[in-house]
Amino acid sequence: AFHRRGVAFGRRGIPLVKRVRRFLQLVHAIGARICDPLDLVGRVAHAAFVGGGVQYIRHRHIQSVRRAPPRETIKKHPAFLGVDLADSDDLCSVSLVVPSYRNEKTYYSCYADAWVPRDSIESSTSQRSRDDCRMFRGWADAGYLKVSEGPLVDYSEVESFLLEMSRKYNIIALGYDRYNAHGLMTTLSRSGIKTIAIAQTWAGMSGATKEFKNAILESRIDWEESPVIEWCVGNMAVKQSNHGDVLPSKSSSVGKIDVAVSKIMAISIAEPWIRKHAAQTQKPVFF
Repeated sequence: AFHRRGVAFGRRGIPLVKRVRRFLQLVHAIGARICDPLDLVGRVAHAAFVGGGVQYIRHRHIQSVRRAPPRETIKKHPAFLGVDLADSDDLCSVSLVVPSYRNEKTYYSCYADAWVPRDSIESSTSQRSRDDCRMFRGWADAGYLKVSEGPLVDYSEVESFLLEMSRKYNIIALGYDRYNAHGLMTTLSRSGIKTIAIAQTWAGMSGATKEFKNAILESRIDWEESPVIEWCVGNMAVKQSNHGDVLPSKSSSVGKIDVAVSKIMAISIAEPWIRKHAAQTQKPVFF
């Protein structure tokens, strides 16, 4: 190895830190997917690769989640939306969550739609990006991912989709991240959709993030078949405060987590609503 301006390089001129991260990414992929004894290896490698973030949900738990009922069967049930808008190279995600309440616990059926700009999947600057582009194109061809023409996701497409969702389903409220969302949410509010800004802070996200994980571990959640959902949930890393609060971290995650974040935002408004509704009726709420 040799050094240039304080940076260590390998024999091929590739920074050693980058080479180590590539190796840890490979270890993570093997350790997190092959078998449970190696899961700890995968989690440790994940934390090292992403720079200190903690992989939040193990792949074996994600793979055990049951399939949600078809969308056609939930149209009349109270439902909640979570929206995570995108930068140029991110996924843009809309999650639909239908809660129910029984035995003093909340259950969730989850559905998700995601967009990616075409330019971001047609060109790439690294091997990892090329692998992601190939994967995204496959998902788009299979109908799991929507492609927006151009370099950015067209928010007018998302707006039309959300308005159609509000007509098709019994939407109680929509939770969203304020980032990039002011214009879209103003339009949706004027259309009669109740919108609630979810602060991307410990206080705003910790409770729902923990509830999302607990629902998976306790088999209180199901979602429709989608490799995009499982990939984003498996990628998600969190930052943890000294008080035990957790916060999803895109910068600390090994890949995109937008679909997982939109689900968490939907749960953050669905869970207190269904609890309050059950307390008022003094009966279980089945959907």
